[in-house]
Amino acid sequence: MHLKQYPKAIAAKQTQLLELRQSIATVRETIAGREIDIDRAVAFDPDLKNDGQRKARRAELVRADMDLLYLLERLDELDSQREKAEIELNLLLNQFAIAKLEKRQTIAQMEAEARLAS
Repeated sequence: MHLKQYPKAIAAKQTQLLELRQSIATVRETIAGREIDIDRAVAFDPDLKNDGQRKARRAELVRADMDLLYLLERLDELDSQREKAEIELNLLLNQFAIAKLEKRQTIAQMEAEARLAS
């Protein structure tokens, strides 16, 4: 990649990372809402007499909620995609830094050769 292409590639990766973070936030909010509904159902169930029964019932409701299970799975996928995008962004930033250093080195060598030639 040429030096001038890095800023655009870095911006594109940052945009992708932002979109992933927004998706993760949306999924987390949806999960929280589903969990509140489950907790509410457990809290107002008059048949549940103690914490053990409430915990067991909550776990049962979570396992039965296919939408919640899908959302939890989706959250894991998005987290993995975000981590990968962060790694790729760091790689781009590091490659850009190296490319700039190499360009500076080339310029310094050219200046040194010009001084020696004169």
